[in-house]
Amino acid sequence: LSSGSRRTKTSLVVMDTSTTRVRQQRWRQTRQHRVQTRCCDRGGAVKYVAGATLRDQPQHSRRLALLGGTGVVVGITKSLALAEEPIRVRTSDGELVSSFATVEEAVAACPDGGAVLLAPGTRYESRVIVNNARSVTVIATADVGEALSPPDDQQAPPATLIHRTSTPYESVVEASGGARVSIVNVDILHSSKSVARNYAVLACEESRVSLTKSVVTSETGSGVGCEGGAISLDRVLVTNCSNHGALLQGGLEGDTWDDEQQSKPGSSISNSQFVSNGGDGVYFRDGAGCLLLKNVKTEKNAISGIHVGTGVVGGTAQVKVDNVASAGDRKGGVLIEATKGGMGRDAAEELAHTFSKDVQVVIT
Repeated sequence: LSSGSRRTKTSLVVMDTSTTRVRQQRWRQTRQHRVQTRCCDRGGAVKYVAGATLRDQPQHSRRLALLGGTGVVVGITKSLALAEEPIRVRTSDGELVSSFATVEEAVAACPDGGAVLLAPGTRYESRVIVNNARSVTVIATADVGEALSPPDDQQAPPATLIHRTSTPYESVVEASGGARVSIVNVDILHSSKSVARNYAVLACEESRVSLTKSVVTSETGSGVGCEGGAISLDRVLVTNCSNHGALLQGGLEGDTWDDEQQSKPGSSISNSQFVSNGGDGVYFRDGAGCLLLKNVKTEKNAISGIHVGTGVVGGTAQVKVDNVASAGDRKGGVLIEATKGGMGRDAAEELAHTFSKDVQVVIT
């Protein structure tokens, strides 16, 4: 590593794909926050170590590794540089309005259909709270004129939203009151000490939160939560959460399937991974509406990869499965509760058959 008189510690957790170990490696990094790459043995791979800023680092490569490399970086505790530039808001017709000092101010001022533009590779110690029937997008982008949904080859590194507090019940992203919130190319790190309703991202009260190209971690609770709302995840890694990766309970009113077997307007998880969480990878229960699982991988979660719990009575009428893989989840890839408030044995067995034969399914 480069020399320097003042140093800070960086903690990195590495998933080794050829073993069952999760190895935590610590080393020192200079105050100048130089980027250092380091290879691990036995198939593990540390990609990029985050310094104070990622403007000069191809952070998108880490995201590609997280969602399909031979080894994955599953936790970076070193924070990025705090934002210094004002935050801009773009209206639905492309007009740029006044700059704002904080994300909260920008989100509060964002009109329906507008977007809050974050600087790529920058840390924001802030929250996104939308509690009325608005559609708001928060995106990390280097070009204010580009589309709100980045193409697959988007080169801009992600921004990071961080909220650590001793106040209970505070999520980093929360939608309520019929809100529609989209988070694009933004990672999320959360800590809020509370017994219940402890999520990094929460959709409630007939609202929807969509995450695209994000990494989500909650140090105290679940990564993504749904209580009377819906979530959509695409190219998302949920990892190192203290509780579940995603906990879905109580869906949107009138939640049904359309003719193309997509949830409308229920929840969907596609092209995403749930790795090394303290509970289930995905826990779906208690009237959570419809759920589509497509191209989903779970790995080394402390309970099950996918847990279909009580209150899910519809079987395949409620849960659609297309290519779900599991590796090393402690209690199996899929757990389906059939009795004591579950969907019943016949519905559970029907649902179990929709998973690949490579996935261990347990029916209780």
